Amino acid sequence: MDGKVNTRELVSEGGVCYMDYPAPSVLYRAAKQKHAQMLISDGVLYLRNWVSYRNAEDGPQKDAKEGFHEFQYCGAQIAMNVENAAFLWCATTICEPDILFNQWPKADTIICITDPAKLFTSANAVCPRHGIYGVFAGHVQYDRGYTVSAWPEFTNAVFQKGKEFAYQNEYRFALVANVSPNCAPLLEVRLELDRMLCGAIISIVAER
Repeated sequence: MDGKVNTRELVSEGGVCYMDYPAPSVLYRAAKQKHAQMLISDGVLYLRNWVSYRNAEDGPQKDAKEGFHEFQYCGAQIAMNVENAAFLWCATTICEPDILFNQWPKADTIICITDPAKLFTSANAVCPRHGIYGVFAGHVQYDRGYTVSAWPEFTNAVFQKGKEFAYQNEYRFALVANVSPNCAPLLEVRLELDRMLCGAIISIVAER
């Protein structure tokens, strides 16, 4: 596959390493109503181990290559399985509810986050309780299999998907743990954030 992957320089703010800086001013997420309400009212944020996306039922969440880094370098096709577990929370910059409901048929609620950077900083503050110290955020790049001019960092794998997922326009919040993805103690991480903050910056904008 032709193309060059742009170099992404990490910028750290509030303990979060941003693949793209600054964070978007607004993000949207399609979700189940009960999960949306838990985040808004109780400050409970769930992140799923990326192994669960590999093993998901067929649908928009299914990506059998999630966490596998694929690229071409010096004429060779490279495929690497990242040894660390990553826990993901996925949103988007797409703001049209009809489009999001169409993309995510199991969702019944669209939430709006009006200050993503504050949400990520709040999440980072409680991560040490879970033994997680690698906290990242950024746009997903749909460049799986592309040619690169320099050997990429492992973080590129956390934010890499195939071009067939480009319609999702995903912005990803990721926690990287120093354990194998298949040996991770949990398939999800439950973070308890500042409830007043979540209630102030997150709201439901559409339901069905």
